[in-house]
Amino acid sequence: MNIKYERFVLAGQLLSVNSALSLKSLSDTSDALLFCQLYADLKTQKFDAPFTWYSLHEKAMQELKWASSYYQRRAFEPADDAAISFEWLIKQGTSSHPETQGHFKELLRCIAILAPTDHCSTLFQRFTVKVRVEKPGHSTFTLQLSALDGVATLTSLFMTFTTTAEAEPDVYRQVFSPDKIVGEIDLRFSTHNWDVSGYQSVRKKVQSFLVGKKDGLILPLLCTPALDEGDE
Repeated sequence: MNIKYERFVLAGQLLSVNSALSLKSLSDTSDALLFCQLYADLKTQKFDAPFTWYSLHEKAMQELKWASSYYQRRAFEPADDAAISFEWLIKQGTSSHPETQGHFKELLRCIAILAPTDHCSTLFQRFTVKVRVEKPGHSTFTLQLSALDGVATLTSLFMTFTTTAEAEPDVYRQVFSPDKIVGEIDLRFSTHNWDVSGYQSVRKKVQSFLVGKKDGLILPLLCTPALDEGDE
């Protein structure tokens, strides 16, 4: 049986979900994940302190009944001969779970094929790319790719790095030279299991927090992905 997926831009996160998910479950999932981002954004500047931001995001996940079941971090300076692209980063970040690469690559492809002026593209770039005014010529990328299996298991890859390379219009297909990377590349792969019943106790809190904040931050990401042909 073919498996169909829907994809969304949630501010600085791309999300793939099984299309069999009910509208209520999809709404709750999107709200919960957006809440975690906006909560962390209120507490710290993501581009200036990505590690603090990630910790705050994880704290919010736990408060919304997402229990961490796996975590792996890779922080490294790339080899001199590395051809650094976002697809390459996906491969590096999912080395412990290569079966998850397909979802993440498809999410990346879906955002990469959009025109730079597309609403999804401009939203995602607004939350994932910062040109450093205090460091002329430097740009920081911080983004997250996630896939929801059913309603309860979320697999995510968080990545952040700073570069002196000028971002091209087709940045998600851009190849960065190692000598243009400033410091380390940081990749964090995780899985979380969601206590959906437990979430009901904090659902109203999430909805109240998002009033007036989430408009335009959750958008469908439309494309014709290869994964819809069957298994992952």
